[in-house]
Amino acid sequence: MSNVQSMFKKISKQNDDLKIKSEVIISEEILDKSEILSHYTFDFEIDSETLDYLKDITYELHKETKNFYTKMGKLLSETQEKLSNNKTGVFKKWFESIGLKKDFVYDNISRYKYIVGLSDNIKNKVEELPVTLSYEISKEKCPDFIREQVISGEIKTKSALQVAIKSFEPEKKIEISEDEISPEEEFIKIAKLLNELRKKMNGKATKKEINELKKVSTILKGIND
Repeated sequence: MSNVQSMFKKISKQNDDLKIKSEVIISEEILDKSEILSHYTFDFEIDSETLDYLKDITYELHKETKNFYTKMGKLLSETQEKLSNNKTGVFKKWFESIGLKKDFVYDNISRYKYIVGLSDNIKNKVEELPVTLSYEISKEKCPDFIREQVISGEIKTKSALQVAIKSFEPEKKIEISEDEISPEEEFIKIAKLLNELRKKMNGKATKKEINELKKVSTILKGIND
């Protein structure tokens, strides 16, 4: 075999290898895109072309911003720590002066502190989640087993996560003391009795009835005062 033939054969093999690698990468990207979009809902009354466009844009935005929030959380956390000895609330004044909201700031700080404690593999999975989901699982109130369900993909949306957390929380028994009982029921009873009495008297009353009504009026006035 001539050197030229050998060279062409080598180039052909390299091209074949490159083609296979490209197909694998494209396949992985398709799977990755499908997995990422499964965390979002697209319940819009629109045509399929517009829906596909929104899915593409959502995916592109997700790719561009997934590491942005971690970096922002890092910067906010470091700034908060640096200003921690300042007792004049300068950290809050500062982030408000640059247009950031309190919930946004502390959600990103909480998210960053949670992520830095994870292994690289789990960290990557968390950063692939929609940021609203990663905010929720970074909160202390989120049970560990529910976090695991989110990271594993069993729970894919924020609404499903909220349902899972709510179902886990024990029902709170509301104990009402006598001082806290709503007076609405008694108001209704009193109003009903007064209305019935008014109809019964039909504009006429004895001296005794007038005196009794005055007593009721005095009692109500005392409560009001």
